[in-house]
Amino acid sequence: MMQPDHICLTYLLKFQNPFHCGTGLTNGLIDRSVQKDKDGYLYVPGSTIKGVLRETCEYLARLFGIAVREPHDRISAMKTFFESPDIAERIFGSCYQESGIFFDNACMTWESKEYRFMQTENRTRTRLSRLTGTVISGALYSSEFGISELEFEGKIHGWLEGISNPFSDDLPGSYPLYLLIAGLSMTSRIGANRSTGMGYCHFVIEELRVNDALQKEPRNYLEKIDDFLLYNDAREEA
Repeated sequence: MMQPDHICLTYLLKFQNPFHCGTGLTNGLIDRSVQKDKDGYLYVPGSTIKGVLRETCEYLARLFGIAVREPHDRISAMKTFFESPDIAERIFGSCYQESGIFFDNACMTWESKEYRFMQTENRTRTRLSRLTGTVISGALYSSEFGISELEFEGKIHGWLEGISNPFSDDLPGSYPLYLLIAGLSMTSRIGANRSTGMGYCHFVIEELRVNDALQKEPRNYLEKIDDFLLYNDAREEA
């Protein structure tokens, strides 16, 4: 059975390592600067969080044998005109269909804002040739990173439609909500330079409301994650 639900999920994002959410612009002597708001505080763009979560959720869906379309394949995405959106498209949308879920920017908590004047560190880096494995001449550049241990608070909210879980009467919401919560729990890296050990982090769900009803234990949804093995059967019945 298909059902629309209004969800509002507030989370805390904690970094264990330095991280880089870049602007793509230079800033003085810094070649690769990081995102800051109008007051000079670091933030993590909602588009970055959405992209990283989508990658994790698509991986989890495939792990449970649920088919999801490649988001950048326009020919595949056009199927949403003739077929129902897949479970990931219901959360994140496609290039032809918007999602009803919004991912706000994650802003620094008040506690982390105390570190404004030392919230970043600069590192000088070099570029290596993949062919020779040596440093490329003239490829010295500087990068700006947010320091480790900073915390950010963000919100995911909007309307989420999907197949309701017929095997769980005590947890409101549809299968896409289960997948979103699992994706938050599984995501552990954000930003650039992840291959060099940057951007380790984890999400903590602070509050979850489904149709304005507060869910006291959001992690209970993870205990029902095995129900995804029955998702395809439920989809056929819907």
